[in-house]
Amino acid sequence: MDYVRQYIAIINGVKLLSMFGLIALDWILGVLVAVWAKEFKWSKLANFLDTDVLKLAGGYFLVGIFAIAEPGAGNVAVTATWVVIDAKLLADCVTHFKELGIAIKGKDTPA
Repeated sequence: MDYVRQYIAIINGVKLLSMFGLIALDWILGVLVAVWAKEFKWSKLANFLDTDVLKLAGGYFLVGIFAIAEPGAGNVAVTATWVVIDAKLLADCVTHFKELGIAIKGKDTPA
C-alpha cells in the first residue's frame, strides 16, 4: 500500500490539476472552433479522449510509475513530462484562440 501512496504523492497536486484543466480548456475551445466553423458533429464530440486524454494523461501516469522505481530520476522525469504536456496543451489552446479570431498578445503580435 505504501507504493500507492508514493504514486499518488508523485502525480497528484498542481501538475495533475493544471494538466486536466488545460485538457478541458482545449476540448471546450475545440468545440467552439467547430461550432464557429459550422463543422460541429455530435458523433465527434468524444474524439478528444482518443487524442489528448489517453495519450497525454496515460503517458504522464506511466512516467509516475517509473518515478516509484527510480525516485531521483523519476521525479525529474515526472516534472519534465508535465512541462512538455502543459506546453503542448497551451500551444493547442493558443491555436484555438487564433482560430476563433481572438488575438493573443506576444512579441510577434503588433501593438
